Amino acid sequence: MWLWIALGTLLVAVVLFFKFQGFRKFVFLTVLAVLLGIVLGPPTYVVLEEHTARTAADNREHVHYFGWQINPLGPTSAKHARVGIYDPENKIFRRLDQAQAAQVALPFVPPPGNSIWLHLWWWIFPAVYLGYWLLKRAPIVNLFGFATRRKELREALERAEAENTVWAFENVIKRGNQFRLKPKKTILAAEEGRRQVFAKYHRRLQLLEKASATAAQLITTNGQDQIQQQGHNRALAANRDFYRMLRELLNLRAASTQRGLPMDVSLAEGWYTTDTTFNNPTSHGSLSAHAHASAEEAAAYWRKSISDTVTLEQVYQAFTDQTESMAAMAERFKADNAQTAKVVGQYREFVTNYLRSHLPEANVGSATYLATQHFNQKLFLQLASPTREGAYRRSFTKHLRADVVRLVTSFFPEETYSDQGCELFDESTNSSTAGLKFSIMLIPFSRRYSGEPTVGAQMVATDQYGSLLWERRLGTVSVPVDKKISSDAFGRLEAALLLKNSIQSPLSPSGKPQQVSAAQKRRLMDELNDAAKEVAKGTGEDIVLELINEALAGNAGSALQQYTGAIEADMDALYELAFEAATDMMLAGLSFLAGDD
Repeated sequence: MWLWIALGTLLVAVVLFFKFQGFRKFVFLTVLAVLLGIVLGPPTYVVLEEHTARTAADNREHVHYFGWQINPLGPTSAKHARVGIYDPENKIFRRLDQAQAAQVALPFVPPPGNSIWLHLWWWIFPAVYLGYWLLKRAPIVNLFGFATRRKELREALERAEAENTVWAFENVIKRGNQFRLKPKKTILAAEEGRRQVFAKYHRRLQLLEKASATAAQLITTNGQDQIQQQGHNRALAANRDFYRMLRELLNLRAASTQRGLPMDVSLAEGWYTTDTTFNNPTSHGSLSAHAHASAEEAAAYWRKSISDTVTLEQVYQAFTDQTESMAAMAERFKADNAQTAKVVGQYREFVTNYLRSHLPEANVGSATYLATQHFNQKLFLQLASPTREGAYRRSFTKHLRADVVRLVTSFFPEETYSDQGCELFDESTNSSTAGLKFSIMLIPFSRRYSGEPTVGAQMVATDQYGSLLWERRLGTVSVPVDKKISSDAFGRLEAALLLKNSIQSPLSPSGKPQQVSAAQKRRLMDELNDAAKEVAKGTGEDIVLELINEALAGNAGSALQQYTGAIEADMDALYELAFEAATDMMLAGLSFLAGDD
């Protein structure tokens, strides 16, 4: 039994030895302690020359000495020592049995030397373990490999200076701070390099900010259609504020060693209605409440501005009396969404003819539009589904923070030029600083046959003090319903589309943006950074005007168009990847929200 226990223990020790580095260190230190104990510990036995025994053999006399075999754990005590006889010729110590020892009555004599060394076996093992632990932490240990490690750190600094990215300099700083004797000169050089990279990014964003502001002035002087001009100016103003927000994020990132995006990303509770200019958003707790409020608002406006004798309810009732109930229509729409546009068109035609006999011809057009909006809201009430409403919101928020991070980091592509590079921001929460707040208010415009809305949005970003940094109002986006995708994915896909649209402006490329190769991105970044340097010096006004005019003229080679196009292409790639995943999950019979419920 004991044999099996010993073999099992040995097997476990072998496994631990080869699997765990810490256990190997423990074994090596233990062996070292044993060797030191053998060399420095108490002697094995003490021989007393004055106590001898003589024997005769081979016609001559042999002298033997009595002595004590020492117990290394108690070298100064006779309790555990054993009496024996020593043969100097053969260097053999033979222990005597108890009877022989009692007959000899040998007095105990402890080994000579300091008691600390005599009791070495009591403290040698913890001393070796403790000594190793202290030695690892002693500054002098760094001297053994300092020259080599310092050379490697200098080489890492040279690579960081060549790559000129935040992550490369931060890697040097992190490695340098791990030295016991810190190479301050190298660390300071890396910190300065890191500051210069952030300064470069700031200059580039200032260039884009100035380009948006200047482009708004140029568009104003070009005498475009007033409504279109106002839309362009709002987009350019939003872009200007967006770049300003990015610079605030850069400041927070520069003050922290954490890569987590210093921004709280959230979806505002409720569903919102706005006025015709997207101002004064009002929240509603559900899509049903939103549709009911919109219908009531249309009815109130009708009574005030169209007619107080013919009501919207009368028009609506007249149509359903001739056709079918709204509930029956909604059931048909759920089976065939294409019927929606057909019935709405029929209603518009009916209303036009109906109102011509009740209202002046000049009011028929605006009244028909208002009546159609009222009809749509009635239809939306029938299509409302609290279950699908909740699923849409969960789908929208499922990857929202990751998508915002993707959008922000797309403005700093240099950070991932290298295979070992890291994005400037990641999805983790930055706990070292109070961050910005980014919120999206969803504005429903229509419904799908399955109950999910199609939405526009109002995006708002504020600083840590609550001051507005950026605001963007976006019209409806909609994922095609004829595609074979899970309805649970609509929210996630439309979140990606809204984020992409949030950075579009007259300086963006027309049509679908094209992916830009790594080499093209490098040349593009160099061109913009050079221009940004000139603007920072106050000598780059002509450069800015040239960049803007090329972009407004639709020149595909414009640096501004290529830059914004590359970012939009990244967001398109994100959307297409999510679309493909939703398609695959639909084919596999899986929900996009698997695991959320």
